[in-house]
Amino acid sequence: MSAPDVLGDLYRMLELDGWGDLENLGPQIAQVNKAQAEKQREEALREAAIAKAALDTDAGRKLLELLVRKTLFRPSSEEERAAMTAEAYAILKARREGQNSIVFMLLQMLAMARGQDSQRG
Repeated sequence: MSAPDVLGDLYRMLELDGWGDLENLGPQIAQVNKAQAEKQREEALREAAIAKAALDTDAGRKLLELLVRKTLFRPSSEEERAAMTAEAYAILKARREGQNSIVFMLLQMLAMARGQDSQRG
């Protein structure tokens, strides 16, 4: 059952029976949530397989090592140390955090794909 089906059922219940039948929607909503979670997991696994295919090569490992060095392991920049206002500092840190997040995301995707491979065989 999809979300529109549940919403349609909800509208019909409200029109015909009032609020009393809202309690019966719990299992339907749980079913929709479960289906959505499974779909999201399948998509995450598909994306992880793409990352693994790109990064599980010699060139991919070198690129990932470079990204880790240039983001996660780099010291604060001169620009960060010289920031004169809290706003300027916050902007620079937010940019750095965004860069770090991309690397963490790639590492997480790679770990997910490798875990999936180990579960298969």
